[in-house]
Amino acid sequence: MSTTPTIIAGQDFPNGIAALPPRFYEDKPGVWITELTYEGKQAAMYALAGAFKGKRTIEHKEGPFWRLTITIQGLQLDPSVPVDPNSQITTIYELDSAIIEKDIWQLPKVALALDSIADTATRLRFRADVEALARGELSTVDPANPSRTIPLNVASINALLTNAGVVFPGTLLNDLLQAFGKGVNSYPLSSFVLRKTQIAPAEATVIPQFYGSNQIWTTRTLLSQESAMPASISGAIGQFLSQGYWLKNAPKVAQRSDERTGARVEIATEWTYADSYSTFIFGQAL
Repeated sequence: MSTTPTIIAGQDFPNGIAALPPRFYEDKPGVWITELTYEGKQAAMYALAGAFKGKRTIEHKEGPFWRLTITIQGLQLDPSVPVDPNSQITTIYELDSAIIEKDIWQLPKVALALDSIADTATRLRFRADVEALARGELSTVDPANPSRTIPLNVASINALLTNAGVVFPGTLLNDLLQAFGKGVNSYPLSSFVLRKTQIAPAEATVIPQFYGSNQIWTTRTLLSQESAMPASISGAIGQFLSQGYWLKNAPKVAQRSDERTGARVEIATEWTYADSYSTFIFGQAL
């Protein structure tokens, strides 16, 4: 008949288990680890190990005595009470930056000039002629007589704009053609990325939030739904990015394991910032 080992303090433990002082350390920013250590006879160590869910290591110390080391995510202030894994979920927010590639037609001054062409057919024809001239094509269909062609050059493109009552500012058309001629059809842009990472013991009940994935969020919705983010981040978003929009990516879920913390689950969710978006593609923002 087995009995529950008695946990006692200190090193004098011939008939029980000694609980050494717990050790606490930060594994990564915001993620604390508790390391519990017990010493006693082998059978007692195995019996005690069954009461915990963390990473458990039993090793021989000397003579009939063995050492049990338990590594748990979170701060475990009472070594005699097993930790609740749901109380050890850590959430980390980061406001990061990322380089994205945008089409040269989305360059603000180019997009503004393109929007000044009210007629959709003329706008499409203008863009097609610019790209065709950049590819080295020398003729295009005559807008006034589709059965014949006319030379394709800067003059014919300017004539198309003039007939539409549009004047491109300064040297914008020539600059655009030169960019295409050099093979430049996109440009890099630094954008903001809000990243939320949840780290939990494998036994915890933490569920990825797929709501709003692949949808555009307003800054107001983002701040409302993620109200737990630190004031330093929410304040920066509210002050400097209040008029923008955020595309939510589907959460990434991964199971990690290492020698210190054992198995754990990490859920990462990201929102990418943009100053505008297409309602045709994404519909109305949340």
